[in-house]
Amino acid sequence: MTQQIEKAFLFDAAMVQDVEKQIARLSKRAVKLGQDAIGFEYGEPVAIADDYVVRVGVVSAAAPKVNGFTVIAKIEEDATIGRMINSVPGFEGDLTQYREGKLHCDHCCKPRKRKVHYIVENEAGERRVIGKTCLVDYVGSENVEARLKLWQWISEADGESWGCGGGQAALKLRAVIRWAAASTIKLGYRKTDNVNGSTRNDVSLAMTGAGKIAVAVREDLRQVENAGDEADAAIGWAANLDGDELNGEYMWNLHRIAKSDYVTSKTFGIACSLYQAYLRAMDRVKKFEAAKQEAAKQTCFDGIEGTRYKGQQFKVSRVRGIDGYYGESTLVCFVNEATGEHLTWFASGYKSDWFDAEGDTVVIDFTVKGHDADNQYGATTKVTRVKLVKQLADASC
Repeated sequence: MTQQIEKAFLFDAAMVQDVEKQIARLSKRAVKLGQDAIGFEYGEPVAIADDYVVRVGVVSAAAPKVNGFTVIAKIEEDATIGRMINSVPGFEGDLTQYREGKLHCDHCCKPRKRKVHYIVENEAGERRVIGKTCLVDYVGSENVEARLKLWQWISEADGESWGCGGGQAALKLRAVIRWAAASTIKLGYRKTDNVNGSTRNDVSLAMTGAGKIAVAVREDLRQVENAGDEADAAIGWAANLDGDELNGEYMWNLHRIAKSDYVTSKTFGIACSLYQAYLRAMDRVKKFEAAKQEAAKQTCFDGIEGTRYKGQQFKVSRVRGIDGYYGESTLVCFVNEATGEHLTWFASGYKSDWFDAEGDTVVIDFTVKGHDADNQYGATTKVTRVKLVKQLADASC
């Protein structure tokens, strides 16, 4: 399996030569090791302040491959939040089995305590866990670190130079989320390649920055009301995630961060996105509740099971195709907007005419198959042998 890594990031325009040299060095090493060269492109300079000019860069390359295996994830034991798992960009596999329990190196099979492990996978889907100190022996080359440095550079390409005690000290979690919430409320969530500045950069400047730009950011964000309450709600949400909510390594890492009191340089970037993830989750909840309330208004059609009804007027509220075990079918939902009566028809095959009728009012004949009352999705009458008698576009019941 070949993974392609691509990362967009913002960097100081004055540092363009330094960035190019770093990319060139890594690219040269990659080519020597039989890897593809690293691609790097960047845009025109953009002034985001009187004395601050930036460029947006995009760096890309194939994920490092070692001994026939591609590196798909890094497992790191963080002293503050516990175990973190970071997969390469684009990887969509399941890594939940590595979240808990002891890890052992599949190369040396010795019970050593390691801070870093790598998960590797070959084209057949076979996976192995290799301790960082065993990678050289496993690959048979002392240049393995150069391969992995490629991934490290791309993964951390958007990292700001913010002070955190040389990477040893940590920042209070609530303070980080509070500044992130203030920035997001005021300006919207902005990724690291945004030419107008990123949410992460705002938090970095507000917490540890010096100079007039940092002072201006702090003063600006301090004016945002309820940022502290919003931060508390977001932290509480992430700390209590469980079950299906923990799908994917991103949500798992957010959960671990929220259960800690501190953020380190390694977890700073993802922590700055926690409030935005909370907003997305709350938006999904609102939409679900709205749909639930709307469904609760539904009532069953007042008809007798097995009876044929003719000339009934309903609006086609929803049409969806279903590819099931027994083949393709079409779900058609009808509603009488005046009475709230709801019909559901599962038709065999693909019914293109009904897709065209979605949103229109129709006159139909049908046979009642049964009634179904659901506390969550509302009440509906299941029907069969539906016949379209008349279609009244843009009419209402």
